[in-house]
Amino acid sequence: MHLRLVSRRRGVKLVALIAALAGCSSTGGATADAGGEAGLSPSAVQTVDDLTLGLAVATALSAPLAPDGALVQTDPPGTSDATTQGHAAHGFSGSSVVTPQSCAKYSWSKLTATVTLTGCTLEANGMPVSGTVSLGVTARPTAFTVTFTGLTVGTSTFGGHVAITISGTKAMPSPPTLDVDVTYASGGKSEQLTATGLTVTTTATSIAISGDAKLTSGGTSTSLTATGLTWQTGQCLPSSGTVKMSGSTVPTSTITFLATTPMDGKVTVQIPPLPATTQKLFTPCP
Repeated sequence: MHLRLVSRRRGVKLVALIAALAGCSSTGGATADAGGEAGLSPSAVQTVDDLTLGLAVATALSAPLAPDGALVQTDPPGTSDATTQGHAAHGFSGSSVVTPQSCAKYSWSKLTATVTLTGCTLEANGMPVSGTVSLGVTARPTAFTVTFTGLTVGTSTFGGHVAITISGTKAMPSPPTLDVDVTYASGGKSEQLTATGLTVTTTATSIAISGDAKLTSGGTSTSLTATGLTWQTGQCLPSSGTVKMSGSTVPTSTITFLATTPMDGKVTVQIPPLPATTQKLFTPCP
């Protein structure tokens, strides 16, 4: 009996040591077993889910506007408002932020439109969206600002704004950049996601972002760096890229999204100094 008790105590000490190395606190963030594998606590998993949702929606509401923004950027001085409005509308519901094209109704005042969305889907990630947004266009440098209050995306309600800026030229192209300040409810609490100067990459079948952001909820915050975080068109979860994060409820860790993540919800999680493990953190996409 004494030997078993000593063995059990040693096991507990080993778990505590591993948890400490992984940045675990008494309030959660990381968990570890005696085999040396670290995972995220339930609160940390919820934070990962919250920030991924915020990034997905902010990117889907803005990144698809980039190709039409490049057209606005290269239009000659004196281009009519009607032409610029056409580019913006095509980027928002043609090429496009939302689908089908007919789900968006525009009311223009110069270069600002009130857009009413009924029965729409965010084309980038397949999430249903409804409500009203303001779409503003600046010609030089070209920027689209999407502002919203009470916008329903899936089962969450979003407020705030996203702005994508296209400042390059044909001779000296530069990637679009994205600024984000959105609030939304997720996991039973209010979240605020902010970012400045995220780099945006778009192709015919995907959108991607890289850069720093911060998620704030109550008195806690999580800092994150996304690298090549990529959504294939219509997928609710990224299928490649990484998010490195740290905060009061999340240990310093790196989440790597896989080609199969949208189908099975699994990613790799690496919490230094322990090796990466594959874990299911997300509900698979419909």
